[in-house]
Amino acid sequence: MEREDHIELLGIIYMMLSMVPIVLGVVLVLPMVTDLLDNYAVFTEPGMTRYFPLIGIAGIVWGLLSFVIGAGLHLGWPSARWGGCFLGITGLILFPVGTLVGAYALWALTGQQAVHYFYPEDGNVAS
Repeated sequence: MEREDHIELLGIIYMMLSMVPIVLGVVLVLPMVTDLLDNYAVFTEPGMTRYFPLIGIAGIVWGLLSFVIGAGLHLGWPSARWGGCFLGITGLILFPVGTLVGAYALWALTGQQAVHYFYPEDGNVAS
């Protein structure tokens, strides 16, 4: 496989993995939506349950960001390269799957072949 194939595959992996935080975020936000008529009972309960909707919203935003970056990598957007590197670095702490995907992302998105994929005219990142 050429480096271009690895970058496109990484985009597909990011799009698939982005569904996990989106689904978990919806599950955590859903009690807040159903309790709207009950004076926000989720926010008044003691303990961590009051933070579930906020964590859910953060998960939805993270998942949407991952999906957009994955689509950009798959389509060859130059700005998605840096977003993919950011997701790769942050994914390194999510052992074991995030570590594998993060290392694969950093390998695929760094190097001269990746620069030529995103900037085919002259390979210059600054232009």
